[in-house]
Amino acid sequence: MKHLNIIALAGVMLNIVLNLILIQYYQAFGATISTFITQGIVTLLHIIAAYRIFQLAINYRLIALLVTYFAAVVAIAYISKGLFEQWFINFIVCIVLSLAMATSIKLLNWQSVLTIIRSKQEDGEERSG
Repeated sequence: MKHLNIIALAGVMLNIVLNLILIQYYQAFGATISTFITQGIVTLLHIIAAYRIFQLAINYRLIALLVTYFAAVVAIAYISKGLFEQWFINFIVCIVLSLAMATSIKLLNWQSVLTIIRSKQEDGEERSG
């Protein structure tokens, strides 16, 4: 756990430094870029640390699927931003297409999602009853 906390602290410091640099040039967009970069690096470092700490085997197929999904979501967001005048409709289109993409490359299994939801509902009913 110590390693993960060190990574998180480094992420906070990186975010502050990037914010100080980028916000003065790009305002709110600079903060967005800073957060995006920081979260990406921290996530990658947490994954690497978890694999090393718990001695997990690397699942290259899953990594390839996640990279494909990420690229597709970025492309979907870029394309969808100009479809409608209302940002909320573009946002909904982006969400729906992203979920469809996740389903099509088998990152998202709706049967498993429904099973989890049902089990959580049953747990809640047992606790309240």
